[in-house]
Amino acid sequence: MFGSVGQRSARMLVFFLAAAIAVATASCSAAPRGTMDLARAKVSTATDLARAKLDCAAAGRLLGAPPGGQRVWVQQIMTAPRSGVSAVDAPMLELAAALRRDSTARTSQALSGTVRACARLGLWQTYH
Repeated sequence: MFGSVGQRSARMLVFFLAAAIAVATASCSAAPRGTMDLARAKVSTATDLARAKLDCAAAGRLLGAPPGGQRVWVQQIMTAPRSGVSAVDAPMLELAAALRRDSTARTSQALSGTVRACARLGLWQTYH
């Protein structure tokens, strides 16, 4: 997924460093704001919110996965159906596209956007 074996370690290190910076930045700048943001996100059903929570959990688990353990979360993100919560769907679709293209810079940027969106809605949780 991330290139040849020799480059894999360096790319994974860069990916995780960028992801850690994105999480730290997002957690400082996008604290949950409560139900007002949920109303603005146009959550139509409890099922939509549950799906959005699963999407946010997959992104969080991708960031918290040990090296070599990301594959299941990458697959889940790339195959996730839309939740119906547009504030989460847009960054998740961007993240899936970045993962498909194997672009470290775009993946880091998309992860940061996903973290911000999930945190704004109070759906973000960090996994270690």
